[in-house]
Amino acid sequence: MSVQETAHVSAPSADTPEDDVRPSDQPSTDIMRAEAMASYTRSVVEPLVAALERSQGRVSELEREVGTLAERMAGLERVRDAAIAHAAELEARLSVPPAGRDPKPDPFPVPNLPSPNVGPRRRLPWWRRLLGEGRPH
Repeated sequence: MSVQETAHVSAPSADTPEDDVRPSDQPSTDIMRAEAMASYTRSVVEPLVAALERSQGRVSELEREVGTLAERMAGLERVRDAAIAHAAELEARLSVPPAGRDPKPDPFPVPNLPSPNVGPRRRLPWWRRLLGEGRPH
């Protein structure tokens, strides 16, 4: 304790007990400075604490939303997997002819015709025929 600080505390005298040392009635400048610093710190920290509480509330909302979306996605994945399995089953049924029956012939078969531009009687493109190319002179 400095000399200035001890001036604010009444010194024990012969007629007062030692444990009855009380601070003087005037607050010291150190106490006023500490109260001012506490007030300033409170004015800075309180908005930060309020913002932190708001962000914690938002985080908990987002956690619930993520949980809900994860459940929905898991359900959709199960539906998708079932649809893929069903599609594979249908494709397998379509590719294998029923047992005991001959497959039906194609009602509209595609003939294997030779190309008109290949072979001994090769045809010229229409625009060359229009110009008269390939005709005997």
